[in-house]
Amino acid sequence: MHYKKNTHNKDKFRTKKRKSDTKSLKKNYKLSEHFSRKDFYCKSGLDKNNSNFRISAGLVGALELIRSIANTRINIIKGFECSESAEKKGKVARNFHVQGLAANITADDLSLNELAKIANSVPEISGICLNLDQGYVHIRTNKSEEKKLWVIKDTTEIDINESNIKTFFYEAIKPN
Repeated sequence: MHYKKNTHNKDKFRTKKRKSDTKSLKKNYKLSEHFSRKDFYCKSGLDKNNSNFRISAGLVGALELIRSIANTRINIIKGFECSESAEKKGKVARNFHVQGLAANITADDLSLNELAKIANSVPEISGICLNLDQGYVHIRTNKSEEKKLWVIKDTTEIDINESNIKTFFYEAIKPN
């Protein structure tokens, strides 16, 4: 008796991916050399499938440049925020996290002032906030003609200008 190999079915079963593998690949999809989608996902848990997830390639590129200049790991405290989470907090209007244009970050081995100084050297970044209350630097990459610098201290938002820059940034940053 002569048996014929059925290579068609054999190949079909070898290349078929499980649904769980596909979900895992989407969740961990690399956006750049050092950042993946999961780094930016909304941490509220309200958008369980991350179906509304979006992140700007410009933001990811700016973070890669910061990492390259700093030569240290950049930690993303908050990236994308789903609209459900923003609505719950009452912070939807002009929320650059919802638009995928902002991130709150820290860096290993760098002070917040040093990190803010490096962020200010990246031309794609249009806004930098030194949040002293919560211990992070907020960066945003929206289209803007002027770079905005501000500090949050004791729950008060203070715009940075020539007269107060030394108080908060110790000459680390000068407005453009």
